[in-house]
Amino acid sequence: MHRTICDNDALEPIRTIDLASALGAGVEEATLAGRIATIGMCTGVLQRHAYWSFLDDQGFPGRHVHEAHPQAVAFLAHLDGRPVGAAALIPDSPLGLPLPEAFQPTIARLRRDGRQMALLDPLVIPAELDARAAGLFMRALLRLAILTARRLDGRSDILVRCEPRFARFFAQVLLFTTDAEEPSAANGAPAQILLRLDLDLCPGEWLRLYGDGAWSPYGLHIRPSPQATRVIEWLRRHRQPPSFHELVTTWIDPRDGSPPLDYDSFHRLRRLYPGLAEHLAIHHADPDGARPARAAGTGPIPRIRTPLPWREDIAGSP
Repeated sequence: MHRTICDNDALEPIRTIDLASALGAGVEEATLAGRIATIGMCTGVLQRHAYWSFLDDQGFPGRHVHEAHPQAVAFLAHLDGRPVGAAALIPDSPLGLPLPEAFQPTIARLRRDGRQMALLDPLVIPAELDARAAGLFMRALLRLAILTARRLDGRSDILVRCEPRFARFFAQVLLFTTDAEEPSAANGAPAQILLRLDLDLCPGEWLRLYGDGAWSPYGLHIRPSPQATRVIEWLRRHRQPPSFHELVTTWIDPRDGSPPLDYDSFHRLRRLYPGLAEHLAIHHADPDGARPARAAGTGPIPRIRTPLPWREDIAGSP
């Protein structure tokens, strides 16, 4: 029996969806010569590290604190078990958005206008992947991101940062508009363009320009269908914020030797996780090293091993 959406946690703890389901297309249309094509939601420690390892292999920056947002979501695509694509959707929040300084005036203007933004960054498909597979995975990752932003979170805009040579695809196919440009860096890094998709206006424009066929932007991202409802439910059911334990061991005081979180980022993170400071202070205040009783639902209380700049005021700051 063919399973399109993996909903048995015991059998599929990695939270995967097959490519045909992610696209909302027929199985034959999304088949890659009988190969196993899936997209996983990276919600656990091992999956997050697999995602960051793939980005590192592709020359992209790895983890940052913005991914610790409770509504952030990362996807890792696989073809026959090999990673072949990745995407992350980062909501605007007190953590800010991981964008260059040149784009910050544009972000500030959009916030003043009341726009509820989410940043799609990164969106990575290796150059060596064949064109058909690359196109299918790109469409699937975009569909999952747009459904998450529009249907789960009620976002008004999706932002994408890319080099000018890639901007044409987003502008001509999906009707992204250019909101800001960053000049080439002195070190030779390519220029960057910030593109924005207005999720309030695009449905009507997509329908007018492309119709509502299964492979049109309207058909993929907007048209209601039982299949789209199942994908949205899959996204809703499996997206989950990091536990307090994961926040500490992955971002605040990483166990893999990465630098600890800086003071400002920690206090912004606290605004998104009520009770985080108290969770840490319980253990910090334990003088004899005895393991304190865990609070219900918080997971194991981690030990802070390294001197961190925010430890002294962890219990007393608002």
